[in-house]
Amino acid sequence: MDQFFTWETLGTVAGATAIITIILAIVDRIVGTMNIRIRNAIVTLVSVGLMVAGAVSAGTASTWETYVLSVLNGLVVALAVLRLEDTSLPRLISRSKGEEVSYPEA
Repeated sequence: MDQFFTWETLGTVAGATAIITIILAIVDRIVGTMNIRIRNAIVTLVSVGLMVAGAVSAGTASTWETYVLSVLNGLVVALAVLRLEDTSLPRLISRSKGEEVSYPEA
C-alpha cells in the first residue's frame, strides 16, 4: 500500500471527513484565522465537490439520483467536519494553554 487515500476511501464518510479536515487545517495555517461563514462555505463546497468527483471517478454518476445522493453525502460530510472543527480544536488549544473550557451538551 503506497497511498494514504484512494477514491474508495474518499467515498466513505470517514475518509472524506478526514481529508476535508486536513485541507481545512492547512488552509487555516496558510491564510490564518478566517471568517467563520467563509470557512463554512469553503468546507461545504469542497465536501460536495469531493463526493461528486468520487461518484464520477467511480463511474456511477450516470443518473441524476447519483448526483443528488452525492450532494447529500457531501452535506453530511461538511456537517461532520464543521462539528469536529468546532468541538475538538478549541478544546485542544485551550488544553495546550492550560485553560479549562466547558462546552454545552449537544
